[in-house]
Parts: sequence; C-alpha cells; structure tokens
Amino acid sequence: MKKLILIIIAIILVIVAGYILFKAKPIDKSPKQNEILTTHYSGENASTSIIVDSITPGDVISSPLNITGKAKGWYFEGSFPVSLVDGDGLIIANGIAQAKGDWMTSEFIPFEAKIVFTKPANSNAFGDRGSLILKKDNPSGMTTYDASIEIPIKFK
Repeated sequence: MKKLILIIIAIILVIVAGYILFKAKPIDKSPKQNEILTTHYSGENASTSIIVDSITPGDVISSPLNITGKAKGWYFEGSFPVSLVDGDGLIIANGIAQAKGDWMTSEFIPFEAKIVFTKPANSNAFGDRGSLILKKDNPSGMTTYDASIEIPIKFK
C-alpha cells in the first residue's frame, strides 16, 4: 500500500513538473522592434509585373500619400485599385492608380495614385502598422488573373 502511494505521488509530481515546464505561453501579437518587414506578392507574375518606386517596406507615411511606380498588365481602362489598411486589415482608404501613358501595351507603364486618409486609432495589437495594397484590375472576375502587392507601412 505504501509503495502504491509513493508511485501515485511520483506520477502527480511528474505531471505537475511537466505542466510547469511545457505549459503554453501566450502568443505575443505585438510587433517586434527589429521585425523584418517585407513586401508580399500574390498571383502569377506579380513580383515581376509591378514596381513601386515611392514606398518601401516599413516606410512611415502620412496623408496625403502619393504612390508612383510602373506596371505591365495591371491596368483596365488605364487604372487599377489601391487600398490602405490598418494593422487589423480593415480598409481605411481606397484610391485609383492611373496610367501615365498608353496602358494597352505589354511594356511597363508608369502610374500615379494619391490616397487621402485619417490615421487609424492605435487600438489594435499592431499599433501604428498597416499595409498599402495594390491590386491588378481584373474585370473578368476569374481568380487565375488576380494579382496583388502588399507593402507593410507605418503610420506617422
């Protein structure tokens, strides 16, 4: 009987020690000070069909935001949509990138866009972070022709 009690106590101690050593730590969603910010592309050829000159990952932006670059195959009727989202992914402003040349070509064509926005309240876990999203205009609605670029930014 004494041996059984010692075995039960040993098992309980092992379980308690295991819980203390391996218990799940809460996920920290706050941005890290030295976190590497990168541009994300989605869709076929997205990384080779658009170049944004005026914004780089981690840039601190303010309103109005002027966006310039060049793209090929992203335009429909000479434009494509641009959005600005907060750290939670909520759209805070939309705009249109306009071609600055003949958009009906297979070459890179310069574009310009301007977005006026109000800085979002820092009520989310990501603080002053957000993203600039440029989407290939796809009037067909077919997902195989979708493409986008997402550039992480910080609000001033």
